[in-house]
Amino acid sequence: MPRACFAPLDAYGDRVTTENGGGADPSGGEPGPRARQAGVVLGVALAVVAILTALYKTPARAVLPSPVRNLDAPPATTSTTRADPPPTTTTVPGASALGAPGQLAHIATPPASTTTTTAPSPPATTTTVYVAPHVASQSYPGNLTYPDNISARYSETTTAGEVSGSATWSGTPDLTITVSCPGSPSASQTGTSGLYVSASSSGGTCDITIAEPSSEQATVSYTLSVQYPSN
Repeated sequence: MPRACFAPLDAYGDRVTTENGGGADPSGGEPGPRARQAGVVLGVALAVVAILTALYKTPARAVLPSPVRNLDAPPATTSTTRADPPPTTTTVPGASALGAPGQLAHIATPPASTTTTTAPSPPATTTTVYVAPHVASQSYPGNLTYPDNISARYSETTTAGEVSGSATWSGTPDLTITVSCPGSPSASQTGTSGLYVSASSSGGTCDITIAEPSSEQATVSYTLSVQYPSN
């Protein structure tokens, strides 16, 4: 009974023979169809890999000329930091802080100072208000009779100020009113009813006298009003 023999296949799917050493066509030294097909596929795959690698490594270019940008480099990060403004400095030509001649010295300018001045308060004003002294008033009715009772005198204790006496009576005779106070001359007037006489007093006892002249020789009823300063 005849026996079947199977030749082994190489990596390309061709039979291995002793003549071609594997992968070759027995009729000559050329690779078989499957070996050629595998070679074409392998070549295409290598070409695709090469194209992709070239595209990945080729940097992107803008339409206009621009600096070359490395796509492999990580993107730049932006950090915003708030800082206080630096102190103001003034650059003065001359010696530096170390004393070297011809260098620029940076002198810090101190902040401007503010001085607050408070205006003094105006002095308190004093207003003098005149207060009139208290004036007391007395009224004395009486009669004058010729020849025994032709005068009457009334005394008042006063403070400094004006002392006055006025009188009204009935009839037509003239009467005399005299005001005498310490510190000033006496004041005296003669006239008809409604007569008024005043004098200044420095303080003390003032006398107010009402009298009938001897030439009248009449009986007179009167009312004497006295006003004077007092405490």
